[in-house]
Amino acid sequence: MKNLSIFLEEYHKNISLMRQDVSANAQIRTNIKNAVGELLRLAEISRHEGLMDLDYELENMDGSLLLKEELGKIITLIVNGTVSDMIEEISLKRYYSRAYSGTEAVIFLLYLDICLEIQRGDYPLLMEENIRAILPEELKQEIDAAVAERKAGRRAGSKPR
Repeated sequence: MKNLSIFLEEYHKNISLMRQDVSANAQIRTNIKNAVGELLRLAEISRHEGLMDLDYELENMDGSLLLKEELGKIITLIVNGTVSDMIEEISLKRYYSRAYSGTEAVIFLLYLDICLEIQRGDYPLLMEENIRAILPEELKQEIDAAVAERKAGRRAGSKPR
């Protein structure tokens, strides 16, 4: 990531805001679990079917997914062959223009980071580790649940869709 210092600064600032509400707000935990699950699903599809198939997945995304439109815009840039530096620049401009904070900011930055990993072709297990490194320990259960659901789906023989 070209602007790693900006990303980490924004992440640190907003994770502190999110931590204040995590223990008291079950919706934050659900939003994080859904975001992580969706990113891992898209990573599996990209790995097995190719980046172009992500375009079809935009219609299949969960309607309750927090910042679904933002994730869709990042995926569209990837599918259209936009270079990663440009995706990062456009996405960070959107991030700042919308003044996201707290949970929304953390989820937006997570989308950007993991989508750039998907574009690079990183292995999904590395993405899981990156997600674990980014999100605070208080959300470990949500991350584990999202990972377990993805793995259960693969063992049952279902496609990542």
